[in-house]
Amino acid sequence: YCGIRKESDGVGYPFTLNNVEPVILVVTKENDVNAVIVKVKERGMPLIGLVNNAGVREIGTVEFQGLDTFRWQYEVNLFGTYRLTQAALALLRQSRGRVVLTSSMGALVPALPRWAGYV
Repeated sequence: YCGIRKESDGVGYPFTLNNVEPVILVVTKENDVNAVIVKVKERGMPLIGLVNNAGVREIGTVEFQGLDTFRWQYEVNLFGTYRLTQAALALLRQSRGRVVLTSSMGALVPALPRWAGYV
């Protein structure tokens, strides 16, 4: 399975491969996360891996960027990862599967101006 935010995102490569199926998955929506877990369970095959790679970045300064924008970044980048990983853990334990967390180069460089909510 490959999470997509909207149907039109599920076209072209890698969705042309026989073993890649797009599923609507907005990590900020608990219903989406739960629906994907149900779908995986219904398939009856082991979940051997989870790749968390959802991420957003909104450039702005602390002075001018609204709190809603900060919250949205944390909902996607932090809580979304947590939400999906927690939901998948039981299936991953059954298969002795793994979780891969994708990070960004932002962790390797000093905080950049206007990236306050991201770094």
